[in-house]
Amino acid sequence: MLIETEAAHPPRRAPAPSGRDDLPSPAARPNPGQRRSTPAGRRADALAEAWAGLPEGVTRWRLVAALRAAARALSLSSPMLRLMEHYVDLTYDQDWAEDSEPVICRPLTEIAEHLGRSERQVRNIERALVERGLLAFRDSGNHARKGRRDRKTGRLVYAYGPSLAPFGARAGEVIALAAAARADIAEGRRLRMAVSALRRRLKADLDAADAAGIEATALRAALDAAPARLPAAMPADALRGLRDDLADLAARVLEALGGACPEDDAPAWSKLHETSARPAIDGSPETDTSKKNAASGSGIALKKAKTAAGREGTIDAPVVGGGKDERARTAHPDNGVGAIPLALALAAAGPEIGALARETAAARGGPPNWPVLIDAARTVAPMLGIDQTLWGEACGRLGRGGAVLATIILARGAARAGPEDGGAGAGVGGAGLAPIRRPAAYLRELLARADRGELHLDRSIRALAATPCGDSPEPALRRAAP
Repeated sequence: MLIETEAAHPPRRAPAPSGRDDLPSPAARPNPGQRRSTPAGRRADALAEAWAGLPEGVTRWRLVAALRAAARALSLSSPMLRLMEHYVDLTYDQDWAEDSEPVICRPLTEIAEHLGRSERQVRNIERALVERGLLAFRDSGNHARKGRRDRKTGRLVYAYGPSLAPFGARAGEVIALAAAARADIAEGRRLRMAVSALRRRLKADLDAADAAGIEATALRAALDAAPARLPAAMPADALRGLRDDLADLAARVLEALGGACPEDDAPAWSKLHETSARPAIDGSPETDTSKKNAASGSGIALKKAKTAAGREGTIDAPVVGGGKDERARTAHPDNGVGAIPLALALAAAGPEIGALARETAAARGGPPNWPVLIDAARTVAPMLGIDQTLWGEACGRLGRGGAVLATIILARGAARAGPEDGGAGAGVGGAGLAPIRRPAAYLRELLARADRGELHLDRSIRALAATPCGDSPEPALRRAAP
């Protein structure tokens, strides 16, 4: 029998010093097992502690729509935005009340499976959202995500997991950022339209200069030096600078053309479009519209009308004349066009046509007038899907003024926010109107109404002029629009 002795099992040697004896043991460390504390995490926790429910009138889905619009300002990537939307979808309305908190108590595996990502990727996205002050954590002792709801009320009895309270606490800030982002997008759209319009006008002016024998090589070189294509991410400041440069160039071109047309203050592009041959409704070419209108006693005239105070005032409105030519091209002259003054049309024009008309007029050094408004509407029409043939048909059947007013209605309707955007067009059967998604078909319906004598553009324009852009117009527009 073998007897185990001390010699058979020598004592273990003491571990060699590692030089790290100064580190505390895990049990002695502060907050053992807790998440690493960072300045951004502490700010998110402070926002969660300050959570007092959503502001009055703000819903969780409106907040999600604002988050989408403000994603760039908040430096949110697509995975972050998708995770936030999914987390909001997992909450209930009562979770966003003042005495509750929107905590996501679903297992991490379920979240990862829904997003098609690994659990590690979901954790990384959550960590990035914490750094951006949109997410905090309500951890259990073992970091398990769990919770329970009351069966009767649906309210959370207890919940552990990611909390959207910081996101809700920043509701006002997110909505303000979204409004600023939408304003920047609208401003960029207007600037792009202005730049495109200026480029087209400059080309027309330079062609007119060549036809008149005016030396404009340097001016054409300056136009060619301007960027022909505008990057999608071009900032508004750069667009504004380009617009100002083109406006200065347009002023120089008009100055060079001043000696060629001293009898008329209109720019060369206006004359070029007026005298260019284009087919009429009956197929005959119109080579000089101004002379034809002068001979027939029709065209754009000044109408005397009563002002709101009862005084007589001169209104620059397109009035359907009594000439035979005009009556042949305008089947129903009682469509309300003559009752619209220029100021009212500009007020109803909205940000697209109205801003373009004012910027073009400013580039020409004068106030907006009907020719400028007509040209702005003609510029915006192709962007609405209205080709030159349909535009010419509208001018022939409604007159130029009627075509402008119809285009204003189409542009405002196409820009109207729909129900999915939470805009004024939301609601079924309410006062809001759905956006115009097919402007060309809409214009054809307006022309058909004009043929039947059922079109009253003045009602629509007055309703739009009294309605801020983005809001729903009064029911008067509904009577004039299909």
